[in-house]
Amino acid sequence: MSNNPFEAFQNLNEAFKSQSVNWEGFTQAQQRNAEAASKASQKIAENAQSLARKNAEFFQQQAESGLKLVKDLVSNANNPEAAISKQADFVKASVDASISNSREVLEQASKQQAEVLEQFNSQFNEFWKQAQKAGSQAAEAAASQAKKKTA
Repeated sequence: MSNNPFEAFQNLNEAFKSQSVNWEGFTQAQQRNAEAASKASQKIAENAQSLARKNAEFFQQQAESGLKLVKDLVSNANNPEAAISKQADFVKASVDASISNSREVLEQASKQQAEVLEQFNSQFNEFWKQAQKAGSQAAEAAASQAKKKTA
């Protein structure tokens, strides 16, 4: 055994030089991977925008409800019992709406994340099948060349 830690890599490099590597196939596979990553990134950005719009709509509704409450309180300033009741109703409605909105946003985010992960998984599985096929073809070619050398 040699003391050269790079000998294994040199031997591997020599083995690859002797094999006919399908660089076109490798390049195409990497291009498909890059395209899949680009599509996933685009989908992630679209999903983030969708979630941001949903939250903006919710905050707009909450602001409008708060403004309505203030107007009601000002118009009924001489009835403190009604004001307290309206404030309590507003707080309850706001908390309920916040919980509901949070639930919807989390469900939407989970669904969107699952979609993106499924895209990645599908692309990876396709890449893996192609890599296995290329490996089998390379092994067959190497066996064929070895037979020719021994014959």
